[in-house]
Formats: sequence, structure tokens, C-alpha cells
Amino acid sequence: MDWKAKFVEAYKARASDAPLARPSFRDGASEIVIARMEESFAHRLPLSLRSLLSQTDGVTEEIEIEHHGWMVSSIVIYSVDEMIETNLFMRRENGDRNVDRYWFFSTAGTDGIQFGMTASADVSEDASIFAWYPDETEDKHMSDSMLRFLIGWCTGRATV
Repeated sequence: MDWKAKFVEAYKARASDAPLARPSFRDGASEIVIARMEESFAHRLPLSLRSLLSQTDGVTEEIEIEHHGWMVSSIVIYSVDEMIETNLFMRRENGDRNVDRYWFFSTAGTDGIQFGMTASADVSEDASIFAWYPDETEDKHMSDSMLRFLIGWCTGRATV
């Protein structure tokens, strides 16, 4: 799947009254870097997230500022380094909440809400995506696939 094209399509499908925004991509993460991350957490990434990271090691959203160009406004997908840092932090600070059942891959950008895919020692094609709330609110099921989640989130149709 061409993840970059899917992001661009999703941003083009935003409501006409939404601020002008676009995705910004990085070079893809190497298989070695992804495998090291999986090994360090003893979980395999779902193939959808693995594929996305191999094409772009993280995605940010940029908004256009009149007369000033483009500015990064939010993280859409963490880089591998950001995933490692976030997942280590979440396990250290919230271990009593069974957070190791997720691969945290993004943030809602508000109230400490994190997005996570169901983690497994086995390889799966895709996995359910949940919004994790730090205030112990029950986790909210967002989607049963990465593609449907990203389309919903980037178009503004999915909310927390």
C-alpha cells in the first residue's frame, strides 16, 4: 500500500472550512531499526504499521500560516524513536493499567490521549486501534484497521 498517497488523499478530503493542512513525511525506517524496536518490546508490529514506518518514519501535520509558509502543527504518526520513547514512558508510568497490550503510535494532541494498536507476540496483518485516556476513562475503540483510522483521523471525521 502507498501510505503517503493515502495520507494525501485523506487531507484533500477534509471539509472546506478546515484550516489548510498537509502531511509531511520523513525517509522510511529501515527493517533493522524496526526489528530492533520489536525485539526490545517482545512484540511484533502489525504489518500495516510496519509497512507505514518503512515508507515514512513518522508523519507530521503542517498548517499554512498566511505570509509565513508552513509550520508543523501536530504529530500524526510517531517516528520509530518517538514510538520507543513513548512506549517506554507509558510502560514505566502506567504499568498498573496494562498498557503493554498496545503499541502506542500517535497522540491525539490533547489531554495526554494516546493512540495504540493491539500488541501481540505474533505477526498480524492489522490490529484494532484504541484511544487510551490517562484519567482511567475506558479505552475507546477507534477502528479495526490502520487505514480506516488514518482516513477518519486525518479527515476530521474521527474524534476522541
